[in-house]
Amino acid sequence: MSDNRQGNYQPLLTTGLAIALGATLMTVVGSNDATAYPSGAVSYGSNPIVSVGGSISSGDVISPITAPTGSDLIISDVFLSSSNYLYYESYMCGMTLKFEDTSGNTLAQFRVGGGSGNGVDVAQSMISGVRLPAGETLTITASTPSGFLGCHSSDYTLAGYYAEP
Repeated sequence: MSDNRQGNYQPLLTTGLAIALGATLMTVVGSNDATAYPSGAVSYGSNPIVSVGGSISSGDVISPITAPTGSDLIISDVFLSSSNYLYYESYMCGMTLKFEDTSGNTLAQFRVGGGSGNGVDVAQSMISGVRLPAGETLTITASTPSGFLGCHSSDYTLAGYYAEP
């Protein structure tokens, strides 16, 4: 009769040990939180975040940043503010900012300005961003749209990160 009792405890003991071992392994080897950028793998080898800022006037062509060889630049955030002066209320102050790569491809275009001295700002945060290919230089061309007076200038801030091409 004692042999029968030992036989009943063995499966129970084995099951209990298996559960304890599984719980221990899940705790030790369990998954950790992961953080990722929205597109393209970051591979710059140092801090991949980049930002640049300045000012541009109507008629200007500037090249504020170049994507390094071997890494694309993803521009994920654009902030443009018009610093126009008060014109006669019947006139509109405006400026178009065209973003192009070295090959002349248009990457993005924004308009800033407003009427009666009230500036219209652009604050754009993009999920996928604007991709500037590796080795390419970003060129911003400021022009005055038809029917508008040129704004005095626009301040800009561009932010983003480096990613694999």
